Amino acid sequence: MAHGFSVANASGKVLVDSSLSHPHFIGKFTHYSKVSVPDLMDGPGKQKYGPEQRKDMSGMPAKGVIYKFRVTRKSGKDTVPLCFIKPSSVSSSAPYQGIIVTKEASTYSGNLRFFHWDVWVFSSKDMTTAPIIYAFQEIKSMDLSKDHAQAAMGTTHGLKTFNTDGDVTFDSRFLPLRVVGGGTIASVTSAHTGSRGSGLDPNLSVNATEKQETVSEANAHSSGDIIYYCPSIAHACSEFAYNASDKGWRGIKRFSWARSDLWWCFYRAGYRVYKAGGKMYFRANHGVYARGHVWAHTAKSSYVIAIIAGAFFTGGASLALLVGAVALKNGFSSADVGEGAYLPYSNGSRNTGRVGFILSKASYYD
Repeated sequence: MAHGFSVANASGKVLVDSSLSHPHFIGKFTHYSKVSVPDLMDGPGKQKYGPEQRKDMSGMPAKGVIYKFRVTRKSGKDTVPLCFIKPSSVSSSAPYQGIIVTKEASTYSGNLRFFHWDVWVFSSKDMTTAPIIYAFQEIKSMDLSKDHAQAAMGTTHGLKTFNTDGDVTFDSRFLPLRVVGGGTIASVTSAHTGSRGSGLDPNLSVNATEKQETVSEANAHSSGDIIYYCPSIAHACSEFAYNASDKGWRGIKRFSWARSDLWWCFYRAGYRVYKAGGKMYFRANHGVYARGHVWAHTAKSSYVIAIIAGAFFTGGASLALLVGAVALKNGFSSADVGEGAYLPYSNGSRNTGRVGFILSKASYYD
């Protein structure tokens, strides 16, 4: 005979099952740092012949920002937190936001070492009001003392379940995760569609049509009260190359020059909640996570030189090596974003399959 405890709603969906470890609320967190991935720029200075304009980031789209959070870790037995985002805005112009990093970390205070979880939220644009993180963990990671429960819920009474090993799997006093909606959403494959530029004018802004899913279960709730969980896994790259050269006589002097440029943007997926006409929508698109511009420009006054591009800007592996070298030279310690975390590749995308999302109400935990 099987032992255990299970509660289902009128639709037959299981709400509580003693054999499953349920996520419970552990707190709200605000960001301690806000950074952007540094630009990657490299190339020679002013040359004797040839165009000198666009040897910077002019014409490139604005980057998004990374909000860094520190989620408290209580012990070495902690499970990875399930982090929900309270969005900065729920309007049709709200930024796309998603968690891109969750990792173990620690800090020192004197001789004492304190463990925590670093959680990074990417936002397609900077906002006056920053996102907030609502964190959840399995109940076994929490302090199950009577005083903690009373502080969390204002009561010492509730429903508590155990699995066959005697581990606590659910405790109503600790604000278990309450799901009000969810589903799956496909990330946008190509962040930029159409022409990527002309001459010395790159065009790499996000212009893809966002993906959208209707969330019928959440219709009764105010969109401003929604928090969501959906990791930012999908990413994409767009690059635009330009090559030009000229030769001839200027007065009594023979000249020649050649210039090759490569602009690129690396995009990360993000999400937003939107409510219109009595319906709730969950939307997905990309934001510019990182960008770069590398160029080579040479000038000679005595003889014609060969075009530089050829083997230099071929994309793929050679591009990654080139940009990686520039990243190391520029240094990324101030932003602490990891120079190897976003190296681009030839025009394309990664991890654009369907991703699951979960919605809950912020006010239930406030």
